[in-house]
Amino acid sequence: RNGTEASYLVVLEGGGWCYDSDCEQPTEHGTLQDCRSRARTPLGSSLHWPPVKDSGLTGMLSADPQENPLFYNWTLVYVPYCDGTSFSGDAEVDGLFFHGNAILHAIIQELIEGTGIRDAAKVVLSGDSSGASAIYYHADAISEALALSAGEVVALPDAGFFLDQKDQHGINCWPA
Repeated sequence: RNGTEASYLVVLEGGGWCYDSDCEQPTEHGTLQDCRSRARTPLGSSLHWPPVKDSGLTGMLSADPQENPLFYNWTLVYVPYCDGTSFSGDAEVDGLFFHGNAILHAIIQELIEGTGIRDAAKVVLSGDSSGASAIYYHADAISEALALSAGEVVALPDAGFFLDQKDQHGINCWPA
């Protein structure tokens, strides 16, 4: 969404990670099966994305100043989730492509080349769930790549901090 050139809100969509839902005996095969299933949805393939996301933008993504008094008029860059690895993938495994890291770098490069983001006074990097994890992982590198002329880059992850703890049934679903 086009807004003021002085302020950018870059949001990385969340969507969970690929994982084997059999938490008692997870396997690589089960995880890849989940990834293969996701590849047929908007969380795993751009084939299902609309050209522009202009509906369902609520809360801090809303253009309504009543609903979103802080960011309503900022330039919004909404990045759909695609690789099941918090924009960190860089591999091909069993016919599945995990290239979220390259996609994220390409998007940042496109922003640098096609917008006035380097002259922005403020750039806020945000995301929810696994998109927030991506902000934790990549905020410093994104800030460095943007190399703002005088403004600042701020990270605002919304959740995305996943504890390595047993679930309500006493099962560790994220084994080391």
